[in-house]
Amino acid sequence: MSDVINIVVLIIMLIGTVGFIRAVYGLFAWKGRRKIAFVQVAGIPIATLLLMLIVLGGSEQIAANSAQDTIEADEDQTTEIVETQPEEDPFIQLGQWCYQERMNEMFDRVITIVEYPDGSFFTVAAFRGAASTVDFRNAGQELRPRDDGGFTLVDRFGEFYTLSDDLEQLQIHDEDGLIGTAVAHVDGSTCYRPEGTAQEELRAEQEANACRNDVVCWADKHSAAASIRCEPLIERSANFTMEWTDRWLERKFSHMRWQDREAGVITFIGDRARFQNGFGAWQNVIYECYYDTENDVVLDIDVRPGRLN
Repeated sequence: MSDVINIVVLIIMLIGTVGFIRAVYGLFAWKGRRKIAFVQVAGIPIATLLLMLIVLGGSEQIAANSAQDTIEADEDQTTEIVETQPEEDPFIQLGQWCYQERMNEMFDRVITIVEYPDGSFFTVAAFRGAASTVDFRNAGQELRPRDDGGFTLVDRFGEFYTLSDDLEQLQIHDEDGLIGTAVAHVDGSTCYRPEGTAQEELRAEQEANACRNDVVCWADKHSAAASIRCEPLIERSANFTMEWTDRWLERKFSHMRWQDREAGVITFIGDRARFQNGFGAWQNVIYECYYDTENDVVLDIDVRPGRLN
């Protein structure tokens, strides 16, 4: 369309130019018609300019209408695509568990259990490579919940799964007893680990969780870092001279308690120090350090006269 408009404008300019030249010539060559030639000299440029403006304005309007039609067509097409996309069946993934038996160097065997809104359960036992995926709707075996908390496979007679109370282990049974064990799968990790490693890791994790909830155990893990960060702050809190009174291999912080268990903040407490006052007298002090074990930072300290019982 723009090429046509350009040609039309060029033709108008040529006609106007020829007409203008002819009118100028007529001023001197046409006797008796000079008034007409004078009018033409003045009018032809104005008429040519007006025609060009009309053509260019019409072309802009056409272009604007075309752009609007294109946008509306795109919107209609987008709406149509969205409306025709199929909705995927939602499901809840109850978990994934890894077989501990070695398969090969490239693949891991993972059991995935999912629940659909209608209450049906499905299990997918998949060989997982680095880039493999599983479509839960097109693969798997239907499960039925058992009274004992496990699941029974519908299409394999006598075989069922049971989950441990902490959901860490999935055991596969049949009529003759236990077939195999799968352990909870961690995203981004491979399933296979040397024999016994999974159990050791599970035991270590359980021990770590138990320690995290025990103030004595958790404080012992962080006591060295807490001492390094707390002691200089206690020393600087003295107005005059201070000195530590702890003996060789004796801890400066002999007591501890939770300040905020959930946040991991422990109050480390001790009384192995004395401060000197302005008259030169020494006084024993009790000091407390509020230590954030999750971020390894001191939140605050408190020093007061006295001794622990």
